[in-house]
Order: sequence, then structure tokens, then C-alpha cells
Amino acid sequence: MKKLLNIVAAAAVMISAGAAMAQTGNGSDVTGGTVSATVGGIFTPSGTSTGGPTVTAPAATPVTMAPPAPAAAGVMSGAPAAVAAFTGGLTSAGIPAAAAQGIATALSTLQSGGSVTFGNVASALSSWNTAVASLSAPQLQALIRSPEGRAAFQTLQRARAGAISAGNSAR
Repeated sequence: MKKLLNIVAAAAVMISAGAAMAQTGNGSDVTGGTVSATVGGIFTPSGTSTGGPTVTAPAATPVTMAPPAPAAAGVMSGAPAAVAAFTGGLTSAGIPAAAAQGIATALSTLQSGGSVTFGNVASALSSWNTAVASLSAPQLQALIRSPEGRAAFQTLQRARAGAISAGNSAR
């Protein structure tokens, strides 16, 4: 238990640094240049980071991702009933309301503005990572066991993979 909490604490520090580096926007800065976003690791429900490549690309770069997990699709579209059912499912599983909302925000951010972009994925991963870092060990187990938690994680993994592919293509 102590080891898991130490991993979560260490990951929270890494997330804070990663979030500080990530920039999102509409794809342009005031000088007409391109705003970039950074996509790195994603916290797994076990409280560890997937690591892997970190890629930077213009925030407006389109991202093609595998279809979202069915339980996450309605949340991605921002449908109020889907978001309410999703967060209700997470809180019923034992996830605090603030973390459940953070996870729902991560999913709805993926399609912010109507399409999945590199900047949207960077923002979504930041929201997910912050929410997961706030969970205790029993709450992480509840997240793993909940259909909503698994769907969110699978969808964000798919978005991350698409962003890494798009980022590598944008070089």
C-alpha cells in the first residue's frame, strides 16, 4: 500500500511538470506562429505512468484515433445525459465527485470544437492525469473495476496513440 501511494505521489509530481509544459490553444499565437502542445505518458488506473514517447506538435494538428469505447462516446460528444450517467456510475463505484468530473472533462475535451486535435488530446490527458493522481489506492481499484473507468482509460489510450502518430507525422 505504501509503495503504491509513493508511486502515485511521484507520478503527481511528474504530471505537474508535464502539465506546465503543455500548451493548448486555437493553433496560433499572437505573432502568427503556431502554438504547440506536448503529449507524453498517461496514468494507468494502477497509478503508474505509461511513459513512452513524448511528442510535440502544433495544437491544431488533426488526430485520428480508434473509435472510443462505447461508454465514453456520449461523454466525448458532451451530451448532458451521457455525462451525468457516466459521472454517476463513477461516483457509485466509489470515485469522488471531483475526480469523476475530471475524468468526464478529459473525455469531453477530446472533441472540443468538434474534432480531435493534438491540443485537445494534451488537455484531456492533463485532466485525466490530475484526476487519477488525486485517487487513493482503494479508489484506484474502484476505477479499474468500473465499466466507466475502463472505458475512459481505453479511450484516452486510443487518443494518445493517435496523437503520437499525428505528432510524428507533423515533424
